[in-house]
This record gives sequence, C-alpha cells and structure tokens, in this order.
Amino acid sequence: AAMVAAVAALTYLLTKLLQRFVILYGKRLFAAVVLIGVLLQAGLSLLLQQQFPLLFAHQALGFIVPGLIAYQLERQPKTATVLSTGAVTFATYVILASGLLLGALPTA
Repeated sequence: AAMVAAVAALTYLLTKLLQRFVILYGKRLFAAVVLIGVLLQAGLSLLLQQQFPLLFAHQALGFIVPGLIAYQLERQPKTATVLSTGAVTFATYVILASGLLLGALPTA
C-alpha cells in the first residue's frame, strides 16, 4: 500500500509539473494522469523485479490504481481523497484478515 501511495503522490506531482507546459483538462488530464501512473508503476516493477520477483506476481490493478488516486487528488480536496482511500484500504484489510482468521478464505 505504501508503494502505491508513493507512486500516486509522484504521479500527482509530475502531473502538476506537466500542467505548467501543457493545457490539461477533462479527458486529456485523465489520460495523462493514468499514463504517468502506469509508466511509473511499470518502471518501478522493472527495477524491483530482479530483487523481489514475487512482489508484482499477482498485481494486475496495481498499474492503474496510482493514476486513479492521483486523478482524484487533482479533482477533489486532498484531505478527502487521502481519508477515503485510507478508510477503504483499512476496511478491505480488516475484511480479508477476518476472513483468513475465520477460515473463510483459502490460505494456500
């Protein structure tokens, strides 16, 4: 989760930098944010794949999520985005952890 948050923050900052040189609104802004997020996450996965081969083994949505979070940081107040993302992440973790503890989810 920390890696996704770091890539989302870097995506947001790079988008702000890009907006100084290019007019980005609407669909172009969304496309630019998602593209930057995918490129950063792909670059990070290529860098870390040699040392940690199982880190990105089952992460299909992990390439899109940082861009979506950065896009929401762009559109709505940062506090609301961070709080809602943190709440959803925490709730998902609690549900998965309780499912594992109760034996409702497979462990292998």
